[in-house]
Amino acid sequence: MASIENPDLSLETNLDEFSERMAQAVSLLRDYTGQIEQGTFTPYQTIVPEQLVSLAALGEDTPPQPAELWELLTQGFNANHPGYMADIPGGGLLLSALGDFLTSGFNRWPGLYPGAPGLLEIEKAALNWLCRMFGMTTHAAGFFTSGGSLANFSAVHIARVHRLTAANSATAVIYTSDQCHHSVVKAARMAGFYDHQITILPTDEQGRTDLQALSSQLLSDQQEGRLPFMLIANAGSTRTGAVDDLQAMRMLADQSGCWLHVDAAWAGSFMLTERGKALMAGIGQADSITIDPHKALWTAWGSGALLVNDASTLKPAFDVDADYLPFADAEELMLNPSVISPELSRNARGLQLWLPLKLAGEQAFIHCLNEKLDLCEQAVSVLKTTPGIQVADWPSLGICCFTFEDLATSEHPNIAIANQNTQALIDRVNEDGRVVISGAHLHGRLYARLAPLQFKTHKQHVDLALSLIADAAQFLQSQSGKTGQAEKSTQ
Repeated sequence: MASIENPDLSLETNLDEFSERMAQAVSLLRDYTGQIEQGTFTPYQTIVPEQLVSLAALGEDTPPQPAELWELLTQGFNANHPGYMADIPGGGLLLSALGDFLTSGFNRWPGLYPGAPGLLEIEKAALNWLCRMFGMTTHAAGFFTSGGSLANFSAVHIARVHRLTAANSATAVIYTSDQCHHSVVKAARMAGFYDHQITILPTDEQGRTDLQALSSQLLSDQQEGRLPFMLIANAGSTRTGAVDDLQAMRMLADQSGCWLHVDAAWAGSFMLTERGKALMAGIGQADSITIDPHKALWTAWGSGALLVNDASTLKPAFDVDADYLPFADAEELMLNPSVISPELSRNARGLQLWLPLKLAGEQAFIHCLNEKLDLCEQAVSVLKTTPGIQVADWPSLGICCFTFEDLATSEHPNIAIANQNTQALIDRVNEDGRVVISGAHLHGRLYARLAPLQFKTHKQHVDLALSLIADAAQFLQSQSGKTGQAEKSTQ
């Protein structure tokens, strides 16, 4: 029996035993990536809930077998697969996973500088790199978060502390569009704002914030005694990749005294490309920016970030004295995350981005992002010549949106029927199993969405997707023709 004289040392795994466990883990990863490359593993693996419940159950101290871990880790959507083009993928870079592993293994506390000085210098370097990517001022700063949701929440909180008082907060209004990510409304609610203080603006045919509607609403609110407080813009909407006119929104924010926040969670990474810079012109002038390196930089999950153009806005929003914490040099803000961010207990997230940049180089990311833009442009070009397919004609950051117009019913357009046709095409493509695409609604219309954004997705994978789309359109048209003939024969 364990005692203080005979402690149980089971948790103190020795390095030899740990190395064996690591070898098993690497073997599983090798099988996983190998099967993907060989085409024997699909982007969606059938979910068997009963099996997962059984395998995940605790109570017996028996080590999980590799086959059991395989089932637990691989069922469901596999966004790490090159055929997964349904939405914005995340993570997957093994170099980033290595950084995540080292961070956890060395187990340093990165809340304040004395706890993990090296890891915090890495975080600062990575955050400064992100600020430069956006073209922000030399006074910019930031902190890593678990993702875009926490970054958006932090932005609303910082803006509230910086711009509002107890006397005027009840009349403050936040403005965003009907294409905002759901975390924006959640962030406003968590920051203490009521729904009547959140104005959802309409968008144009491309999904961009309607500037005329925004300008009119700002003026109306001011005339009626409400306080315009915060504008939240999209730089790559989740549904269609829409980018708001950021320069115009900066001007409106200045005129109305609003804080301008830009949600660039997934698309912000395209600022490394010339096409991305052109579409997101002016983003560096925002007061704050959300970016998720774990999306289109493919770092390990849990490495989002919030950047602000004025570092002095951070400390007043989060700093609370506690005599049990080690001394922190307040001048080095980014080296003391707990002073300038919501979290005290946190993992060090910078190594997940810093290590791939060091080992692969910035240019590797630029080449990969440009390839994704090229793949999307190729898809648009091919789909425009595919019978029955109508491609949405708007700027894109790697998302191709299109509809399927059943030729048998195109003479009598009906949105409900058109949406059914498009959904039928999506389902038909996904039934093949080698590719997964998705749908997204804009102004009541369903668009099929092809997003070749996974870093492992290349021309051969997009060619396969385009072939499956063409085959699905041809099949559905033939079925519709048969239905029409059958209806005529019964008349």
